[in-house]
Amino acid sequence: MRVGSHSRVPLRGLGRTIKMREDWIAAHTLRALQSASVVPRGATLTPRESPDRLLSYPGRNIGIEITEVVPEAYARADAIRNRSSPDLIVDRSHYQPGGRGERSEPQAMLRSPDSKDRSPGWPGHAVEQELAGMVLGALSSKTEKLNEHFERFDEDWLVIYASEPGPSPCLARTRSLVALPESRSSDREFHRVFLLLDRTLLCLRSGATYPVSAV
Repeated sequence: MRVGSHSRVPLRGLGRTIKMREDWIAAHTLRALQSASVVPRGATLTPRESPDRLLSYPGRNIGIEITEVVPEAYARADAIRNRSSPDLIVDRSHYQPGGRGERSEPQAMLRSPDSKDRSPGWPGHAVEQELAGMVLGALSSKTEKLNEHFERFDEDWLVIYASEPGPSPCLARTRSLVALPESRSSDREFHRVFLLLDRTLLCLRSGATYPVSAV
């Protein structure tokens, strides 16, 4: 991960902070949207709270909330591996919903690269279904907070970063599984919801995709 030309985001368990993560996500999102002319080159992105960033350019102020989706059990195991056993591996497929990784101690899930432990793999559309479930969970949680105490701007955007290794999902299938709720007159909804995945930024409402280059 890169935040800027001379800084890197540490691995989990090795000093990574929420600010580092948000800076990296914000920088890559802005770069992708500017490259696609969705946002002008002169736009500024200011850190704040509730929402996490203020995107400003002439005539427009947009509140941007940033969140990361990753199975918590996997993140814990990954952090332990990075701190104490960097030569071992964590099989991401064990951390699918209901998988063995959710029921085991993180340390017990670390394996040597030549381990004979059988991976459960990813059946059918499991990759897209898991990702869609995490996205919908994050959207629900953030929409609730949006209505509770977020400051109002011209628009509200949500950027969801899927920060996990594993098979690459089919973006079209993932989007079809994420049935975004219709806006209701009594509630605020995010005007745009983006999914940042590997080197692609996907707008879940429109289906538009934007390549993400290094920052």
